[in-house]
Amino acid sequence: MAVSDYAGTSYGVFVGLNKYDSGYIGSDNWLNGCVPDANHVYTNTTQRGEWTAGTVSKLLDSAGTKAAIRRGITNAAATAVAGDTFFYYHSSHGGQYSGYEVFLCAYDDDYTDVELAADLAGGARDRFSLSRIEQ
Repeated sequence: MAVSDYAGTSYGVFVGLNKYDSGYIGSDNWLNGCVPDANHVYTNTTQRGEWTAGTVSKLLDSAGTKAAIRRGITNAAATAVAGDTFFYYHSSHGGQYSGYEVFLCAYDDDYTDVELAADLAGGARDRFSLSRIEQ
């Protein structure tokens, strides 16, 4: 679909975490490429024209708390209408608990797949088009 054919609003939350609260993840396990990755994805999506600075949140390092990420998603869900698109990009550490439950690392806490799914589904299920991209 060409940008000129697009009728809905595109929302996004872009998270890049190289550094973490040292009480959560020590500095010996900090990363180098996640902030640049998030910046590149943010820049590429906003240059397309569908996403604008007014409809996206970019949360880097200490701004990427679990509460801020969840707030960004729920704010977009509260504003969105049927036919809108939501893009969530997250570059950080992550892991798996026993069994199938996995998590992404926020700046200060684990953000589980169950929490993410609840945030995405919380009123947004019928308003956002959802897709999953794995690297």
